[in-house]
Amino acid sequence: MEPEKYGLVDRGGLANRMVGRVETPAYIVSTVRNTGDSKQPYETAIQVAGRPWVVVEEYPTIELAKIGHVQWTDYATTNPLDGLVDVSTCRLKRALLDEGDDREVWDYEDPYDEEPA
Repeated sequence: MEPEKYGLVDRGGLANRMVGRVETPAYIVSTVRNTGDSKQPYETAIQVAGRPWVVVEEYPTIELAKIGHVQWTDYATTNPLDGLVDVSTCRLKRALLDEGDDREVWDYEDPYDEEPA
């Protein structure tokens, strides 16, 4: 994969991009600074056990991302998570879909993530 082709930026791996993460047996709520290929620099995604990640909100600032992370974590603990709508503006995700590749973007190794798999 050519990360620069999609506007990806080295932000030092997932640990350096993490804003917040809550894991339960039923779901994960993760808020990160993305790798530069979306319209907003921060996003919250939810993964329900056994299902693909769904980007539920994007944010222009880390402050709003922190607030959004708490709100989505609260939402996940009190609401059914069926029917989440993916609002991702990720260019890589759209490009893969346009090429007929239906794997999740998250199925690909993060070219900038230095944490062991």
